[in-house]
Amino acid sequence: MNNLISFILGVLSSLAASYILYLLGFFSKLVPPKLRKSFDREFRNQRRALKSIKKDAKTSSSMRVFCMKGDTFSSPGKAGELHSLLLNGPTKQKYLISDPDNLYVIKRGQELGNNNLKMGIENSLGCFDEIAKKNDNIKIVKHNEILRFRLIIFDECLYLSFQSTDIPGSKSPMQRYKKSSSGYSALEAYFEDTWKKYDI
Repeated sequence: MNNLISFILGVLSSLAASYILYLLGFFSKLVPPKLRKSFDREFRNQRRALKSIKKDAKTSSSMRVFCMKGDTFSSPGKAGELHSLLLNGPTKQKYLISDPDNLYVIKRGQELGNNNLKMGIENSLGCFDEIAKKNDNIKIVKHNEILRFRLIIFDECLYLSFQSTDIPGSKSPMQRYKKSSSGYSALEAYFEDTWKKYDI
Protein backbone atom coordinates (compact mmCIF):
# COMPACT_ATOMS: atom_id res chain seq x y z
CA MET A 1 0.00 0.00 0.00
CA ASN A 2 2.80 2.38 0.92
CA ASN A 3 4.49 1.63 -2.41
CA LEU A 4 1.29 2.51 -4.27
CA ILE A 5 0.94 5.82 -2.42
CA SER A 6 4.59 6.66 -3.10
CA PHE A 7 4.10 5.83 -6.78
CA ILE A 8 0.97 8.03 -7.04
CA LEU A 9 2.71 10.91 -5.24
CA GLY A 10 5.69 10.57 -7.59
CA VAL A 11 3.45 10.71 -10.66
CA LEU A 12 1.54 13.72 -9.29
CA SER A 13 4.72 15.63 -8.44
CA SER A 14 6.08 14.87 -11.91
CA LEU A 15 2.88 16.15 -13.52
CA ALA A 16 2.95 19.26 -11.31
CA ALA A 17 6.57 19.96 -12.28
CA SER A 18 5.75 19.53 -15.96
CA TYR A 19 2.80 21.90 -15.64
CA ILE A 20 4.92 24.53 -13.85
CA LEU A 21 7.57 24.31 -16.60
CA TYR A 22 4.82 24.68 -19.20
CA LEU A 23 3.50 27.80 -17.46
CA LEU A 24 6.99 29.27 -17.21
CA GLY A 25 7.53 28.65 -20.90
CA PHE A 26 4.17 30.21 -21.75
CA PHE A 27 4.71 33.33 -19.65
CA SER A 28 8.29 33.77 -20.83
CA LYS A 29 6.85 34.28 -24.32
CA LEU A 30 4.88 37.22 -22.96
CA VAL A 31 8.09 38.91 -21.78
CA PRO A 32 9.39 41.33 -24.42
CA PRO A 33 12.43 39.95 -26.30
CA LYS A 34 14.47 42.91 -25.06
CA LEU A 35 14.14 41.55 -21.51
CA ARG A 36 14.79 37.93 -22.48
CA LYS A 37 18.18 38.28 -24.12
CA SER A 38 21.42 38.69 -22.23
CA PHE A 39 22.24 42.09 -23.74
CA ASP A 40 19.80 44.94 -23.27
CA ARG A 41 20.86 47.21 -26.14
CA GLU A 42 22.51 46.84 -29.52
CA PHE A 43 24.12 49.67 -31.49
CA ARG A 44 24.92 49.69 -35.21
CA ASN A 45 28.58 50.44 -34.44
CA GLN A 46 30.83 51.89 -31.77
CA ARG A 47 30.19 55.49 -32.82
CA ARG A 48 26.46 54.98 -32.23
CA ALA A 49 27.26 53.62 -28.75
CA LEU A 50 29.56 56.50 -27.70
CA LYS A 51 26.94 58.51 -25.84
CA SER A 52 25.81 55.46 -23.88
CA ILE A 53 29.41 54.41 -23.12
CA LYS A 54 30.31 57.86 -21.79
CA LYS A 55 27.16 57.96 -19.68
CA ASP A 56 27.97 54.59 -18.07
CA ALA A 57 31.59 55.65 -17.54
CA LYS A 58 30.45 58.59 -15.39
CA THR A 59 28.82 56.29 -12.84
CA SER A 60 31.57 53.65 -12.81
CA SER A 61 34.61 53.51 -10.51
CA SER A 62 36.52 51.25 -12.91
CA MET A 63 36.95 50.54 -16.60
CA ARG A 64 38.55 47.45 -18.15
CA VAL A 65 39.31 47.26 -21.86
CA PHE A 66 40.31 44.20 -23.90
CA CYS A 67 41.22 44.96 -27.51
CA MET A 68 43.87 44.74 -30.21
CA LYS A 69 45.04 48.31 -30.73
CA GLY A 70 43.22 50.53 -28.24
CA ASP A 71 43.60 53.76 -30.21
CA THR A 72 39.94 54.55 -29.53
CA PHE A 73 41.23 55.45 -26.05
CA SER A 74 44.91 56.31 -26.60
CA SER A 75 44.72 58.54 -29.66
CA PRO A 76 44.04 62.25 -29.14
CA GLY A 77 43.02 62.55 -32.81
CA LYS A 78 39.86 61.62 -34.71
CA ALA A 79 40.31 57.88 -34.08
CA GLY A 80 40.34 58.46 -30.32
CA GLU A 81 36.61 58.82 -29.84
CA LEU A 82 36.93 57.72 -26.20
CA HIS A 83 40.25 59.46 -25.44
CA SER A 84 38.50 61.63 -22.84
CA LEU A 85 37.76 58.51 -20.76
CA LEU A 86 41.45 57.63 -20.58
CA LEU A 87 42.18 61.12 -19.27
CA ASN A 88 39.12 61.83 -17.14
CA GLY A 89 37.20 58.56 -16.95
CA PRO A 90 36.77 56.08 -14.09
CA THR A 91 39.44 56.16 -11.40
CA LYS A 92 40.81 52.65 -11.94
CA GLN A 93 41.53 51.56 -15.51
CA LYS A 94 43.01 48.35 -16.95
CA TYR A 95 43.87 47.88 -20.63
CA LEU A 96 44.72 44.57 -22.29
CA ILE A 97 46.33 45.59 -25.61
CA SER A 98 47.81 43.23 -28.20
CA ASP A 99 51.57 42.88 -28.31
CA PRO A 100 52.74 44.37 -31.64
CA ASP A 101 54.59 41.10 -32.33
CA ASN A 102 51.48 38.99 -31.76
CA LEU A 103 51.28 36.66 -34.80
CA TYR A 104 47.55 37.33 -35.03
CA VAL A 105 48.29 41.02 -35.72
CA ILE A 106 49.88 40.04 -39.05
CA LYS A 107 46.88 37.90 -39.96
CA ARG A 108 44.41 40.60 -38.96
CA GLY A 109 46.35 43.20 -40.94
CA GLN A 110 46.11 40.98 -44.03
CA GLU A 111 42.36 40.54 -43.53
CA LEU A 112 41.84 44.29 -43.40
CA GLY A 113 44.46 45.13 -46.04
CA ASN A 114 46.25 47.18 -43.38
CA ASN A 115 50.05 46.88 -43.53
CA ASN A 116 50.42 49.45 -40.75
CA LEU A 117 48.50 47.60 -38.03
CA LYS A 118 51.66 46.69 -36.10
CA MET A 119 52.87 50.29 -36.25
CA GLY A 120 49.43 51.47 -35.15
CA ILE A 121 49.60 49.24 -32.06
CA GLU A 122 53.12 50.49 -31.26
CA ASN A 123 51.95 54.11 -31.51
CA SER A 124 48.92 53.37 -29.37
CA LEU A 125 51.05 51.69 -26.67
CA GLY A 126 53.37 54.73 -26.71
CA CYS A 127 50.42 57.04 -25.99
CA PHE A 128 49.17 54.72 -23.23
CA ASP A 129 52.60 54.58 -21.61
CA GLU A 130 52.95 58.37 -21.54
CA ILE A 131 49.62 58.81 -19.77
CA ALA A 132 50.15 55.82 -17.43
CA LYS A 133 53.44 57.37 -16.22
CA LYS A 134 51.42 60.29 -14.84
CA ASN A 135 48.58 58.19 -13.40
CA ASP A 136 49.24 55.11 -11.23
CA ASN A 137 45.61 54.04 -11.56
CA ILE A 138 46.03 53.26 -15.27
CA LYS A 139 47.53 49.83 -15.97
CA ILE A 140 48.48 48.47 -19.41
CA VAL A 141 49.28 44.82 -20.11
CA LYS A 142 50.17 43.36 -23.52
CA HIS A 143 48.57 40.09 -24.65
CA ASN A 144 49.18 37.55 -27.43
CA GLU A 145 45.60 36.32 -27.77
CA ILE A 146 43.73 35.72 -31.02
CA LEU A 147 41.15 38.42 -30.53
CA ARG A 148 37.93 38.54 -32.52
CA PHE A 149 36.17 41.09 -30.33
CA ARG A 150 36.66 44.24 -28.27
CA LEU A 151 35.41 44.59 -24.73
CA ILE A 152 34.76 47.58 -22.43
CA ILE A 153 33.73 46.64 -18.88
CA PHE A 154 32.21 49.05 -16.36
CA ASP A 155 30.88 48.40 -12.83
CA GLU A 156 27.27 47.81 -13.90
CA CYS A 157 27.49 46.91 -17.59
CA LEU A 158 29.85 46.05 -20.43
CA TYR A 159 30.08 46.70 -24.17
CA LEU A 160 31.04 44.02 -26.67
CA SER A 161 31.66 44.19 -30.42
CA PHE A 162 32.92 41.47 -32.75
CA GLN A 163 35.45 41.60 -35.57
CA SER A 164 34.51 40.00 -38.86
CA THR A 165 37.18 39.07 -41.41
CA ASP A 166 36.84 42.29 -43.41
CA ILE A 167 35.27 44.81 -41.00
CA PRO A 168 37.15 46.62 -38.20
CA GLY A 169 35.72 46.17 -34.69
CA SER A 170 34.85 49.88 -34.49
CA LYS A 171 32.43 49.48 -37.42
CA SER A 172 30.79 46.28 -36.16
CA PRO A 173 27.57 46.16 -34.11
CA MET A 174 28.11 46.74 -30.38
CA GLN A 175 26.05 45.14 -27.61
CA ARG A 176 25.53 46.35 -24.04
CA TYR A 177 25.25 43.70 -21.28
CA LYS A 178 23.94 44.38 -17.78
CA LYS A 179 25.91 43.18 -14.76
CA SER A 180 23.04 40.82 -13.86
CA SER A 181 23.40 38.93 -17.17
CA SER A 182 25.32 35.69 -17.68
CA GLY A 183 27.15 37.39 -20.55
CA TYR A 184 28.61 39.99 -18.18
CA SER A 185 29.81 37.47 -15.60
CA ALA A 186 31.40 35.20 -18.24
CA LEU A 187 33.18 38.02 -20.09
CA GLU A 188 34.35 39.68 -16.88
CA ALA A 189 35.82 36.36 -15.71
CA TYR A 190 37.51 35.92 -19.10
CA PHE A 191 39.06 39.38 -18.85
CA GLU A 192 40.37 38.75 -15.33
CA ASP A 193 41.75 35.31 -16.25
CA THR A 194 43.56 36.79 -19.27
CA TRP A 195 44.87 39.71 -17.21
CA LYS A 196 46.39 37.30 -14.65
CA LYS A 197 47.94 35.29 -17.48
CA TYR A 198 49.90 38.27 -18.85
CA ASP A 199 50.34 40.52 -15.81
CA ILE A 200 53.67 38.98 -14.81
